[in-house]
Amino acid sequence: MSPMRSEATTTARAAPSASARTLPRLQAELTAVRVELDTIRAERNQLRGLLADQVQLRAQLVDSQAQRVAVETERQQTRQELIDLKRAPFTTRAF
Repeated sequence: MSPMRSEATTTARAAPSASARTLPRLQAELTAVRVELDTIRAERNQLRGLLADQVQLRAQLVDSQAQRVAVETERQQTRQELIDLKRAPFTTRAF
């Protein structure tokens, strides 16, 4: 007489083969996720570098704008001095 197998025993034996087929698939998925994570990290680092460059460029722009305003102010003052000097010969002098 052959021993009767319960359904639990049959299911327990079937599980390792299903698990054995699932394990390589999960390992492949894990590898793919790790590759994607490395790619995302590299992209993040590149974006951080670009952001740092942009911050530096904005600071340089602010400095350049301040210098431009200073030069424009000096130009206006020099222009006014020139106008005043050109008018000077024609003003009355007190002797």
